[in-house]
Amino acid sequence: MLFRSFQMLFPRYNDCFLEQLFEENNNMKRIIMLENLFLKSITKEYLTDRIREILCTVSKITDLKVSNVAKELSINESTLYRLFINQIGQNPNTFFRTIRFRNALNEILRFEKTKLTSVAYQNHYTDQSHFIRDIKNITGQTPGELKNKTSIQRSE
Repeated sequence: MLFRSFQMLFPRYNDCFLEQLFEENNNMKRIIMLENLFLKSITKEYLTDRIREILCTVSKITDLKVSNVAKELSINESTLYRLFINQIGQNPNTFFRTIRFRNALNEILRFEKTKLTSVAYQNHYTDQSHFIRDIKNITGQTPGELKNKTSIQRSE
């Protein structure tokens, strides 16, 4: 059942991917494998020129807010929402939250001695409690627990 569902979603990939994914013990490597799979599955044929322009703009804006992106692109917010839902499959706030989380996680993983407060502010979280709440909602762990877990996995 899982294999058939996988084949329906990702017809260009064979069952070896699933085997490799389940055999991998390191969760960070699994995340990277899945992220690469999702990124490769979003090909030119699925994305319009407008959404490609939006994604390019999003990659350049540091303070990701719907109002900022809409203003930068000279479109209204409802159009931005519609494009995201139709093309990406999620609303822009959720997408921006994922990007902000991913950037914060990369920073935590890259610099072991980085203070979590500075990571929060550099990634435009309004305050430390917002940062903690967001990370915990996504991972089920606080940033400190996540940082400790990743440093333990690196030392193994």
